[in-house]
Amino acid sequence: MLAQKMLLFSKGFAMGIADIIPGVSGGTIAFISGIYEKFIGALSGVKLHHARDFVLLVFFFWDGRQRKESLDKLRQIDWPFLITLFLGIMAGVLSMARLVSFTLSNYPFYMYSLFFGLIFFSIPVLVQKISFQKSNLSVLLIFTLAMYTLIGPGEVEQGTGRTDFFSVFFSGVIAISAMILPGISGSYILVLLGQYVAILEALNRGDLMVIVAFGLGAAVGIFTFVRFVRFFLRQYYSLTVSALTGIMIGSLREIWPGNFIEPEALSFYLIIASLALVLAGGALIYGLNRASQIARS
Repeated sequence: MLAQKMLLFSKGFAMGIADIIPGVSGGTIAFISGIYEKFIGALSGVKLHHARDFVLLVFFFWDGRQRKESLDKLRQIDWPFLITLFLGIMAGVLSMARLVSFTLSNYPFYMYSLFFGLIFFSIPVLVQKISFQKSNLSVLLIFTLAMYTLIGPGEVEQGTGRTDFFSVFFSGVIAISAMILPGISGSYILVLLGQYVAILEALNRGDLMVIVAFGLGAAVGIFTFVRFVRFFLRQYYSLTVSALTGIMIGSLREIWPGNFIEPEALSFYLIIASLALVLAGGALIYGLNRASQIARS
């Protein structure tokens, strides 16, 4: 039991790191590590009335009947899974925010080589979940081409955005919706909104107002959008996985290492180093997938 919790915590930690990297999605890590469907199901199990039940539990704890009624409803939530996973996510975000910010600023070519390997070698894991019918392959191709065309190549440099409550709240709603989907980077959405540096710096310096505003926006986004994802996974599983896989393949254009270095600066040694990091990303994916298989057996 403890080993399973530690493995789940480590997956959450990896999701947290991925969520602060433009071009990499925490949803991708959840998908390839075998917890995506349970993650979506657990989130969708949290409903608005549970907030009311929590308030009633706190203010009427002395009332045995009300306490039992509130506790029974709150137990419908998969607390052990969500708490362990979110502790891992927060640990990943808080412990790696400074390091990721520093490495992306100073060594983007090397970092995106590693990220490219993580995404590229995770694709076969997802393809195994698809039944090879014409409709699924068509959806896979359409979403791959659409994602590839829409995002285009581009670096992730920007200035500091607005940090007023509404702007940060809105950014949280949009970014967390993207973070849920494999292949769509919530951090990259923050880049497009001009808020990436502002949010990352707020985390680094512990700016409570910005963190709370973003967290509230994230909560609103995650508990509304997640229900759409769960519906499509239940009703159209193979088509949905095909679409998500296509999104991941198309998103490779965004994090191609060549986007982050001038062509004339490339050398034989840099190419070898990049390839080594791509393979290191593949090794990490293999290890994570292997650990998941062992945990499920």
